[in-house]
This record gives sequence, structure tokens and C-alpha cells, in this order.
Amino acid sequence: MLEMLGRSFDNLPKFRERGLNGVSHWRVNNIELEIMAGSDVQSSIADAIALATLNTSPQNEERGTSVSFNLNGVPFLVKADSDPLLLERDFYRASLGTIPGVGPYPEMELSEEQLSADRRAKADRAKRTAKVYAEANS
Repeated sequence: MLEMLGRSFDNLPKFRERGLNGVSHWRVNNIELEIMAGSDVQSSIADAIALATLNTSPQNEERGTSVSFNLNGVPFLVKADSDPLLLERDFYRASLGTIPGVGPYPEMELSEEQLSADRRAKADRAKRTAKVYAEANS
């Protein structure tokens, strides 16, 4: 069937498993999701979690399928049981440059050092934005 479609999935990370009925099947460990321009963070995270959930079976629950994507230059790695609110929070932190990427299991509580770094990054961004507006209006 895949040959008829002209596609090859040989380069995907996968391994062969024996199903309950003894039939071999392939399972994909990681799915790369392409996010379209104009997509918002909440729906992108929801789509990734849904895709990971659909591809995580009871047989591979401990490993699960991970979904990776890139949104506005921020790399994400999401699993079926990732917390969407923590992923969204860390997206904004990564956008500021205080962390390199998001997921799959962000820390629930941030340390005072992390919060301080976030505050400094927000202040620096506000200064740069004010400078750009001032130059544009002069």
C-alpha cells in the first residue's frame, strides 16, 4: 500500500513489536508535527497531545509516543500526559530566551532564580521594544 502512495517511511524511528494476536506491527516512537504559520500555542499543544494520545497504546504506555514541533522558533516535545498549561507557560519562557525548548514535562514550580531570570528577560524585551518604537516615531 505504501509503495502505491509513493512514500517511504523507512527513515522514521520505529521498532517491530508482536501484538497480542501474534501479528507483527510497526510503532512510531516520535512524530514530527508541522505547524502552519498563524497557529496559536494552545491549539498547537492540544493537537500535539491528541496525536500523542492516539499513538500511545497500553502496550507502549511507559515509553509513549512523543510529538515534536516548532512554533515561532521554539522547539516542543510533547507526550500524551504532558500538562498543556505548563507547556504554554514554558513556551513564553522559551520565547524570552530563558530556556532552550519546551516539554515534555515542565517543572510544576519554578525556583526564585528561574522567576528572576524571567523577570530580567521581560524587562530587557520591554526596553528593546520601547527603543524600536522610539526610533520608528522619530
